[in-house]
Amino acid sequence: MEIDTTILIFYFIALGVLLGCYIIFGLFFIRKFYVMNKEHESTREKYYIFLIYGLCFFFLCIGRIFYTIFDFATEFNVSENMTSENLIMWKIGNGFQLVTLGLLIGLLEKRILHGRDKYLLFFIYITFVSLGMIATDLLLATFFLFLPTIMVLYIPIAYIYIAIKSDGIIRKRALLALFGFIILFVGSLMLNEYILIVIVNMTGLDRIQIHAISHIIKCVGVILIFLGFQ
Repeated sequence: MEIDTTILIFYFIALGVLLGCYIIFGLFFIRKFYVMNKEHESTREKYYIFLIYGLCFFFLCIGRIFYTIFDFATEFNVSENMTSENLIMWKIGNGFQLVTLGLLIGLLEKRILHGRDKYLLFFIYITFVSLGMIATDLLLATFFLFLPTIMVLYIPIAYIYIAIKSDGIIRKRALLALFGFIILFVGSLMLNEYILIVIVNMTGLDRIQIHAISHIIKCVGVILIFLGFQ
């Protein structure tokens, strides 16, 4: 596949900014966890949330790297160039992204339900993600991963609930996180193969250009999530 140099540079700049956000924000929360843990040893348990936030950003970064390898291996055209080898890269990248979302679902279950549901939603999510990861057929893997994808809607719904029930800075942060997740979802949805085909036909843009635009949109979402998590 021949890719124009200017377009390729634009793509890698957008990708670099997105990965940079993941790494910087991940390090920020890991450091915050370490500092708060040292200063407040008697209440250190409640600061583990910052460690999980940091891990989430790092997992998103790792997942995006594997997705990028997958994109170039398939020449940004899943419909025509998917192979069993490429499927492995897709699964690894998808796995890191889904684990991130699972961690957030667990945290929000703890915050809203206080563990009264025995983290049932989290365990159902992890079970179906695991089945999707071990499935050798793409259609079967997609089937198992469909439910976890739907369950991710719990995250924005939970932040809407927190925003309604809270006020002041907590409401502001919940709304920032909510809008961040919505924007991140829109950026990710653009790369769905069926939606990607529609965008290509409507705009005439190359697939790699749409990927770059998606990365920029996701950067905005990630920044808002970061501000909401602080």
